[in-house]
Amino acid sequence: MKKRFGKISITFLLILISALLVCNLTMRPVKATKIDDAAVISAVAVIDALVDTLILLQADGMGSTGISGGDVYYVDSGATAGTGTGADWANAELTIDAAVGNCSASNGDVIFVAPGHAESFTSEGLDVDVVGVTIIGLGSGATRPTITYAHANGEVAIGAASVSIKNIRFFSSTPDVLMGIEVESGVDYFTIEDCEFVVDTDGTDEFAEAINFVSANENCTVKNCIFNAKAGNSVAAIMLDNTADCLDIIGNDIRGDYSSACIFSDGACTDVLIRNNLLINGALVADTGSNTEPAIEVANNTAGMVMDNTIVSDVATVLLMRVADDMTFSNNWCIDKDGDEFSATLETLEAASVDAAVDGG
Repeated sequence: MKKRFGKISITFLLILISALLVCNLTMRPVKATKIDDAAVISAVAVIDALVDTLILLQADGMGSTGISGGDVYYVDSGATAGTGTGADWANAELTIDAAVGNCSASNGDVIFVAPGHAESFTSEGLDVDVVGVTIIGLGSGATRPTITYAHANGEVAIGAASVSIKNIRFFSSTPDVLMGIEVESGVDYFTIEDCEFVVDTDGTDEFAEAINFVSANENCTVKNCIFNAKAGNSVAAIMLDNTADCLDIIGNDIRGDYSSACIFSDGACTDVLIRNNLLINGALVADTGSNTEPAIEVANNTAGMVMDNTIVSDVATVLLMRVADDMTFSNNWCIDKDGDEFSATLETLEAASVDAAVDGG
């Protein structure tokens, strides 16, 4: 039976338990000259364990109280003793793909993935091909659910509209992963948020393209994600292989030695918003490593807005940092690797850009 915990009751319970533990540590006899270090460590460990448990209970409570609107399924690679139905944590599915197979199209189904969940792909290991599915990873930092790419052909495919992915860690442990996530042609309303794309060995392992929008993708969002390619042989963090419309790239931290750009497009797109991102093209190591490619390069006739970004690469002029004819630029800070050409230059409202053809794009 599912535990019926609401958000408010779980938050209150966490605060109450934490307060009791703190009181237990501080309300000791006056004769004590210092707080017992072992007691502090023990209390912290208890709190950490309680947080993990309450996170799971909160996810369970969201499903049982109908907050999601659709059906709820659970995934945990450690739930090997259960029946694998995905109905609750004890009987969680062992893979995200299996849980997707339980979902119904356009039903608003939600998949919760447990902290510490781990999967490894050597080919297309996950195809989210059910309309309207939301996948939510639980945990933080390295405890977030992790998908490891152990072969260049490892891939996550988005094959249906209105799919959302949140708080998942994508980890490349091999060279030349072709695509971390492929948003297939014609798939609209894809959202990825609070996710991380990282590599194992600096300079060896990489995603050639972390996210690839194949063609004719509309109303998609990449928000608050971290892309850290380091010094590998990456092409772009976000690749628009052909046309896209109403694409929002907001609040991301993108850094790595990209041979094309942090954000790159081959085809003309419309209504592209690139806002409030940190875009570093190069590996920042002791004031060296920034490369001579732009941070943004999109095809001619791409329309949209580039604003409030911090842009870093080792090029001769501000204009060469973002090769994007026909886009509008405002309030971007542009910085070369060591300030020898320019440093912290703020664009004006009338800032122009470079035609991709002029730059050789």
